[in-house]
Amino acid sequence: MSTTIPPTSRSARRLFQHVALTFFSVALCAALYGVIAKPDPLFRWGMGSGYTALVLLVITLSIGPINSLRGSRIPVSSDLRRDVGIWTCLWSLLHTVIGLQVHMRGKMSEYFFYPGQAQFITRVRTDLFGSANYAGLLAAVSVVLLAALSNDFAVRLLGATRWKRLQQANYFLFALVIAHSIIFQLIEKRISPFAF
Repeated sequence: MSTTIPPTSRSARRLFQHVALTFFSVALCAALYGVIAKPDPLFRWGMGSGYTALVLLVITLSIGPINSLRGSRIPVSSDLRRDVGIWTCLWSLLHTVIGLQVHMRGKMSEYFFYPGQAQFITRVRTDLFGSANYAGLLAAVSVVLLAALSNDFAVRLLGATRWKRLQQANYFLFALVIAHSIIFQLIEKRISPFAF
């Protein structure tokens, strides 16, 4: 008797997961938008999308340890972890796009370089604001690369061991996200549940 999941069953399960993740993440972002006490809607959407991406990343990283605690066999890859990872990527990119509009109102180069006419290399931001943005940019690039590897083709191409090693970069991504968040908490002197 074969234990292979029929393609239609797998497709239906993944479709259900994506629909559920859509509703969950949109509801979470909308709830966060509603509780953030700032008059600027762009700031509120930026915070809501950022925290939604963070919650999804935490869920992605929790699936393996939860399965392990339950005594379940941990597969090299699971559709649920991949699908949550894909939604983490989408919300991270949305946060990046919105976030690059909040402080400088579209002057994106000023997130990474001090304003002026000197050469770019001499204008690289080395302050806390620049550090937070570089950590965020590196996190955005990392999440895109991880999402690009989240498919059966990548597992076959790279082999299970190498693929798994690359996917473990999620922990590096998590560290970048935490650094990005903490630095912005310091910059904006936030005292709220969001800072925690």
